[in-house]
Amino acid sequence: MVIRILNGKDVAGAVRYNEQKVEQGQAERIQIANYPNNEIAQKYPQFRLQLLEQYARLNPGIQKPSVHLAIAFHPTEVLRADQLKVIGEKVMSETGFGKQPYLMYQHHDTQHPHIHIVTVAVDANGNKISDKFIKNRLQKIRRRLETNYELVQAERTLLSQEPRRVGEGAEVDLQSTRQTVADKVKKILDTYSFGSVNSFKKYLGSEGITMNTKAGRSQSGITYQHINPEGANNRPVKASRLASRPTQARLTDLFSNQADRHKRECKTVETLLRKRLATYQTLTEPEYRQSLRQIGIKILEIEGAYLYINDRARVVVHETELDKGYSRQELMKHFSMETERKPIGKPESVSQNNQMADSQTQTTINRTGTQKRQVIRLNGLAIAPIDTTGAKEDTEKKTNKSKVQNQTKGQTEKPIAEEQLQGPMKKNQKKNKQRKIRLM
Repeated sequence: MVIRILNGKDVAGAVRYNEQKVEQGQAERIQIANYPNNEIAQKYPQFRLQLLEQYARLNPGIQKPSVHLAIAFHPTEVLRADQLKVIGEKVMSETGFGKQPYLMYQHHDTQHPHIHIVTVAVDANGNKISDKFIKNRLQKIRRRLETNYELVQAERTLLSQEPRRVGEGAEVDLQSTRQTVADKVKKILDTYSFGSVNSFKKYLGSEGITMNTKAGRSQSGITYQHINPEGANNRPVKASRLASRPTQARLTDLFSNQADRHKRECKTVETLLRKRLATYQTLTEPEYRQSLRQIGIKILEIEGAYLYINDRARVVVHETELDKGYSRQELMKHFSMETERKPIGKPESVSQNNQMADSQTQTTINRTGTQKRQVIRLNGLAIAPIDTTGAKEDTEKKTNKSKVQNQTKGQTEKPIAEEQLQGPMKKNQKKNKQRKIRLM
């Protein structure tokens, strides 16, 4: 048996490596331990990662809070998942990580059985879990477990030889490794556009290659190195020795020439993200990733930040190149535990009220220029209503006539002749009165 331990800055990177193996069918998650609710952690990947990151943030002074253990066994040994869980629990307990929340994975991508365990070196109170003499302690734990469980002893096998590591049988040839690095770097540069050297560096890390930048009086330049979760397995290669010569100066010139196109593509990615988010009432982080994959955008989480890869436009966009609202830190504030789409609007009824509410009126002047007619626009069609002016006047006359009839109802009708003579008679009576007054 061989036990390896790797401490790192990025907790998400260790979790992502194992989760990707699960998605690819090369591993399975066999245990989730010490979470407030292990069932919820099993169901929601977001919850699994968030708790580990919260623990790590309790002590910002610890530069490498991530703990990634790999335990490998001899190829001739056949161990069930429950046996691997027991051995993994023993290792965690005796190294001081037994009470920490952790994730255990069984990998199937090599000839010999092995498990990976991811946790953090910060406890619930923000204290650092001691790693003093950790390598010597691991050797003592290994020997004790080999004896207790009758496992093949590492000293008698080739697995204990250095610089071999978990998952490999021999040191990788430097020449072949250099060619692998050169091919990968060239392919990435030919496939995608980047906004900066930093974005290129982060994407390389997701492809298993680390880019080291050296600057100073004694030496400067870029080196590339093939890595894996357990550490580097070869010596770094200078950029000047690769066929594409991806040096600092050449990369800067390349990305500068692509700047205009890259800015346009960043705007396109922003638009796609905004439209996608607008279709959901609530959304989980896994569903957010899955929803974007449907439109050709993948998300990588590098050092706590999102890297958006638009495969259709062949562009890699770091979250800092977009609006702040699309950063992982901001989105995590709004992600939910469940996904719910916004309801689709129902088609409106064809009732008269709805038609009039949705219609827009527009007034136009007729040919005479003195009378205005109303034009109704309904669903994009202009409809001129029938001219009802004459009908309206007739209606008003009838209404007035009925009012007069109601007022005179019940009164005695006068003869027409009397009505015609009534006016002149009153005038004569008035004149006679005036004459009498003068004579007096």
